[in-house]
Amino acid sequence: MNTKLYYSGKIKLYINIGNKTIEIKAKNAGTPTLHESICRFLAGQYRGNCDIPQYLDIRSIDNTSVLVNVIPLSGRSLIVEDNNIYTRCDCSILYSSLISGIVADESVNYKLVLCADKDPDLVSGPYRDLATVTISSMALSRITQGTSAAIEWRLYI
Repeated sequence: MNTKLYYSGKIKLYINIGNKTIEIKAKNAGTPTLHESICRFLAGQYRGNCDIPQYLDIRSIDNTSVLVNVIPLSGRSLIVEDNNIYTRCDCSILYSSLISGIVADESVNYKLVLCADKDPDLVSGPYRDLATVTISSMALSRITQGTSAAIEWRLYI
């Protein structure tokens, strides 16, 4: 009997404007790094923070971060609901986390990136990208002075 494992991910972006909340839903894609980290765990070669989600980054189309610093996750949980088991990662994006405000432009998209810590085997290596999702500048431009956004990222295997 063969068991096939598939990755599926969903995110919810909640933008809080005063007493109003706008919810944006999207599906994300896992990366080869996520696959490697899962295989390391199964082989008993798990390396700690460089193999588990730790941060959120927001990047422009040319893969440049638009954040002052990557945002540490505020929570990570194993969730069991009926027949669904998944990992849930949470964080908040404050306007002050952005290098500058994001301008609404229908033709411009950004990537939200769920990252693990840097690879300890690479000197000054980048954060390890585990999953990505494309988000429009129209959605992200709503993060303005005095607002925040909450991210709920679900990883299903």
